[in-house]
Amino acid sequence: MLEAALPASFDFSTDTSGTIDWADPDVAPLVVGLRLVGSGERLCDASTELAFRRGGVVNSGQLEMPGAGAVAGAWRVDAVPFFEEATGIFRGHVGRMRRPTPPVEASPRDSAGERMRQVLHELRTPVNAIQGFAEIIQQQLFGPSPNTYRALAGAIGVDAARLLAGFDEIDRLARLESAALTLSNDGCNFRVIIETTLRRLEGVTRPRSAHLRLLTSGETFSVQLGHDDSALLAWRLLASLAGSLAAGEVVELALRGDEGGIELEIELPISLAGEENLFVAGSRTDGAAINAGMFGSGFTFRLARAEAEAAGGSLALRGETLVLSLPGLTGVAPDHSQGGNGGASAAA
Repeated sequence: MLEAALPASFDFSTDTSGTIDWADPDVAPLVVGLRLVGSGERLCDASTELAFRRGGVVNSGQLEMPGAGAVAGAWRVDAVPFFEEATGIFRGHVGRMRRPTPPVEASPRDSAGERMRQVLHELRTPVNAIQGFAEIIQQQLFGPSPNTYRALAGAIGVDAARLLAGFDEIDRLARLESAALTLSNDGCNFRVIIETTLRRLEGVTRPRSAHLRLLTSGETFSVQLGHDDSALLAWRLLASLAGSLAAGEVVELALRGDEGGIELEIELPISLAGEENLFVAGSRTDGAAINAGMFGSGFTFRLARAEAEAAGGSLALRGETLVLSLPGLTGVAPDHSQGGNGGASAAA
């Protein structure tokens, strides 16, 4: 009998001693008479052997068929005891043997990152449902609701939205760190991105007399990263800084650009400069007027680092200075549209 003709599984039965006394016709000549336990040679793992001896249930047991024949090698066993109907006397086991499924080798793109994405998918489902029910109550779609319930439903909807946004951040980090996400490389002017972001943050920093001061030098600030991805990266960094500023604190940002790319040196606020590891900092910013994410500055900086690395750059800590580097857009002429003359300048 050719090995290729053998099924990947077969049914069998044993007597009380654990000897196979019946099997599917295709394999019966090869396995009938084989003693699974008590032969002096251990064929099964310990728990499977004990279940056969004591008349117990075998669930995915491991068995190594002896010899060099077509049925030799590893099998998985599922079996249950059977008893004589009239007397209830144990008569052996009936079950099925199957070849184990070969393990699928995970590529760097799937493994941990893919498992995390599956978990997030499972979490999103109930949160989406909760958010939907909250909106139904708040908008009184199924009939009038007391104002108190509508207010609670509104708060629940906000919390659900924050959770979903947090799940999106975790999903983005998992895909970036597993190389399953490619960022756009359309290119943009990173100086414009930084200045726009700083203007958006002025409404938060100015009332506290805090300030993010930008100093620029260079002629071109074009980077090999799309506008939307650049804006997200800049927001993560600068919003985290703005939320960590103490009243009256001034932090300087030095942006340098040339045809090779840009480098942004960020002076850390006092509250962040004391962190042992900025990328695992557990500090939360729930009480701050603004923050870049619900998981604290450490997670946000780690996500920003993953985005920078996916764009071919880096985000690293040098002493008490955070340095962002992004590669330039090749073949781009010097950008003179910034209103500067190539020398150092200051912006809000």
